[in-house]
Amino acid sequence: MFTTRPELAGTFGMVASTHWLASASGMAVLEDGGNAFDAAVAAGFVLQLAARPRPRRSTSRTSVST
Repeated sequence: MFTTRPELAGTFGMVASTHWLASASGMAVLEDGGNAFDAAVAAGFVLQLAARPRPRRSTSRTSVST
């Protein structure tokens, strides 16, 4: 089975990232008159907060005795 990604077209600008909040913040910067670099920096900052790895619970317990 062959699938394709949707085609995206914009008249003002476009921002793509791995998290929707980062894309939204980058697009907000562009709409407020910022340039592509400003939008990329804003999206990067949001990605640092929104896409953090979740801590995992370890099932193995290690004890050290002397």
